[in-house]
Amino acid sequence: MAGTLLYHIAAIEVDWLYSDVLQTDWPQSLVPCFRMTCATITVS
Repeated sequence: MAGTLLYHIAAIEVDWLYSDVLQTDWPQSLVPCFRMTCATITVS
């Protein structure tokens, strides 16, 4: 359970960084790290 929570927090924070702060797409090097989806983001 702790791993799932940490994964969710990391995904949300990375999404916030690239979507809101940098206003760009995620780098392709990060996409394989976040294969699962979260409630508010979808990485493909």
